[in-house]
Amino acid sequence: MPGVRPSSPSPAPFALYSSMTQLHDDGTVRPTARDFAAAVGLDGWTFAVAHIRDNAEIHSDLWELHSASDELLAALTGAVTVHLSADDTSAAETVRIQAGELFVIPAGRWHRLEIGMPTDLLSLTRAAGTRTEQVDPQETRG
Repeated sequence: MPGVRPSSPSPAPFALYSSMTQLHDDGTVRPTARDFAAAVGLDGWTFAVAHIRDNAEIHSDLWELHSASDELLAALTGAVTVHLSADDTSAAETVRIQAGELFVIPAGRWHRLEIGMPTDLLSLTRAAGTRTEQVDPQETRG
């Protein structure tokens, strides 16, 4: 029928911490297996909540950049430190997000995350165009 969008799957609960959700451009919402590398090729927005126990689980050894959108981060419990690299318009920054706080990482800004305690972190971004680079211990971005 013209003007009717595809329907989302039948309502059923899914595991918040071990999956992610794709909010597609056609308006459908689909839970998927947690695979951020696969999400880079998908349309729409990627929503995820993760229980992070250490820095290895949060890619603290990688700089990341989302070219297609800003990224929304929310610390649900614990805290996360966001390292933002310098760019043409902004100096390097470090921002600490406490439980109950939101932070927006601007599109096109290299960033990496670190935790000092177990943290539940919510993220929302368009994964298309995401790039990563290994952190060089000899380099300071900024």
